[in-house]
Amino acid sequence: MRLYLGYPFSFSENETFKIKDSFLKEVGADYSLLPVEVKKKLLSALENVDKRNYLFIDDVFYDGIDILEFAIYPVNLEKLKDVIVPGYLYGKRTFLIRELFEKAFSRRVCIRYDFEFFDEDSVIVNVGYTETSISLGKLLVVVPLGEFDFVDVLGNYLFNRVLGELCLSNADLRRTGKRGTLLDSCRASAARILFGRSNKIVLPEISYEREVSREEVDKVLSCVVGNATYGDLVETVNDFSSALVYSLYLYEETFKERLCVRSVNVVGRLRSPFVQVLQRTFPIPVREFSGRELLTLFPKRKGSKVVFRRLHFGGKTFRFHPVETEVDSFNVSALRSFFSKRDVRGVGIIEKALSLTEHDDSFIYELINIVKRCSGRT
Repeated sequence: MRLYLGYPFSFSENETFKIKDSFLKEVGADYSLLPVEVKKKLLSALENVDKRNYLFIDDVFYDGIDILEFAIYPVNLEKLKDVIVPGYLYGKRTFLIRELFEKAFSRRVCIRYDFEFFDEDSVIVNVGYTETSISLGKLLVVVPLGEFDFVDVLGNYLFNRVLGELCLSNADLRRTGKRGTLLDSCRASAARILFGRSNKIVLPEISYEREVSREEVDKVLSCVVGNATYGDLVETVNDFSSALVYSLYLYEETFKERLCVRSVNVVGRLRSPFVQVLQRTFPIPVREFSGRELLTLFPKRKGSKVVFRRLHFGGKTFRFHPVETEVDSFNVSALRSFFSKRDVRGVGIIEKALSLTEHDDSFIYELINIVKRCSGRT
């Protein structure tokens, strides 16, 4: 029997469970009554199995590995032989999971990574809560970006837009204790929109409802997805597309060859933003997996040894800045100032200036692309 440990769902041959739900059921805690920070820690428990004193509930401290133990306890492990884990658990966390099965469940299991079930000419992206692994053949890269960042960015945007449309005051909401509830509701609506369960933001507490278009969502998530393509100069990694392009460059520098890609795969619940970038980078179809499919695949690599790298975003906070397109006049000084500061308001000036001529949109986008490429030091 095999067991796949992933986010948000884990699978065995006969069962599907969420680590947080299974853990809370064992300890007798109600998820709805937990503070937001505790909920976040539970959602990212799989990525933090190596943390000590990770969670404090009902006067009890739980290590990260304790949460996983409680979550797995109800699963029938009688015939368990293989445990499959995402690539972002590579290293110490994998060792702890192996030790957990041996000491707590008396099961000597073989730990296999998701990329072991694909050929070396495959790209595998596994999306976690706060981390995502990018497997490029013999190179494994972990990026500090996950499902949480997308929900957080879209939720914050919806919240700020509601404040602007209804002329609500942040200070007043804090004073009355309604800000946290309203923000949580916006994030809940963002999650429903991202996972395709709805296309509306619904806030019954303030009688607010409106439809959110796919174009609006894509525009908001652009700060997380990015627009880097293979061949661009990538000085800093600050979104998924720049991380992917940087990883491809890193592969070439490490192995002195270009990766020949014949298969592109995405594993996880939130796949569409990642598929969008991968389709733009690789001219082949992208296969999507929930994780359960890995239970039926056969390993195609004899060993799991890879070159491992962990990327960092340097403490960057994802934030969507709407482009201000309303510009009173074409001001060269303002444009130069915005350009030097890499301020997106410069785009509004360019559009205003070009609207005075007969140039079409393709010329505008080409101009924007030139400005982007000229931002490199060389």
